[in-house]
This record gives sequence, C-alpha cells and structure tokens, in this order.
Amino acid sequence: NNPAPPVNALAPSAPLAPARKPPPTPMTKPTDSGAPSIARIVKDDGRFSSLETALEKAKLVDTLDADGTFTLFAPTDLAFSKLGPNVINALFKDTTDLANLLTYHVLDGSSLYKKDLNDGAVVNMMNGATVRV
Repeated sequence: NNPAPPVNALAPSAPLAPARKPPPTPMTKPTDSGAPSIARIVKDDGRFSSLETALEKAKLVDTLDADGTFTLFAPTDLAFSKLGPNVINALFKDTTDLANLLTYHVLDGSSLYKKDLNDGAVVNMMNGATVRV
C-alpha cells in the first residue's frame, strides 16, 4: 500500500483522489511546486460543483489559485444540498457573508492532514476565526 501523495486540500467527508496535472485554464493554474491549486482540485472533482460556484461568486478563486499553502475543509455538493435552496440562494446573494463562510473553511499558511487533527488542537482560519478541533 503506497500512501496517496499529499495534496494542498483536505475534504474530511470526501477524501480527494490524487490530483492529476491538467493543463492550465483561465480559471486555474498549477502552483509553482507543480501541485494543483485548491481551485483546480475543486474544479476537477465532480463532488464540488456547488463549492466551485460559491468560490466564483465570492471572488475567492484567485486567492485559492495563488501560490501558497492552504488547507480547505471542502463542503461537498451533498453538504450544500442539506442547506436547502433558500439558504443557498441567500448566501449566494450576500457575497460578503459567503466569502466569510468559505474562508472559515480555509486554513491559511499551513498544510493540515487528517493525521494532524488531534482533539483539542486549535487552528486559525483564513477569516480570522480560531477553531478548536
């Protein structure tokens, strides 16, 4: 059993497959390290179309497409569907709240893997919130 190569995104309820290196598009590009950006992984993985739309509406694609180290706790389409259409439509209309909610799911400046999640660990999210695991 060879462990999957690390990627710069974490989706606890939906582990991402090792990312392939697709050609760059205007929406996303590979990072300088050659690893796909979070924006690329979200775009290429069929479980995250709602997240892709949300990132576009909140104007966060460029942020998550940039070079840097991020960990994304990526809500799947199933997670979005549990919010219901009224909540989703309201979030998508208020891009400030949407950006705040999405950046609450991003750890900026470090890679965090499932093995690193210990009970009681404290992490700082991109929106400034502190979260205890």
